[in-house]
Amino acid sequence: MDGQLLRGCVEFGLDPQASAEIAEFHSDHAPFSFVPYRSVPRSLIVEAGVGAATVADCGTTAHLVSVVPNHTLGRICAVGLDAGMGVVLGDPRGPAFALLSRGQVKQCRTFAT
Repeated sequence: MDGQLLRGCVEFGLDPQASAEIAEFHSDHAPFSFVPYRSVPRSLIVEAGVGAATVADCGTTAHLVSVVPNHTLGRICAVGLDAGMGVVLGDPRGPAFALLSRGQVKQCRTFAT
């Protein structure tokens, strides 16, 4: 499960769908895992939905903030069980699906668009 999705559910009490729909963010500060191991120190990429005040606040902490349109960062696919019923969330950032069979996850995929 995506860390931001989990945090929305655990810390803020959101249901998985609501948590998947909140604005995302990420950083390219740490080097990438693949050659050429690119790194962008102090970078912070946020979706516009975080709000202008938050973007301004991040800029005062020496972050290099880039704002991108809503629902453009990442893809999420999550499945949970609620009283034995399958619960599947949809990600507004792009196509995703999950298949359940007798309470077991058979497949969970996201697609780049």
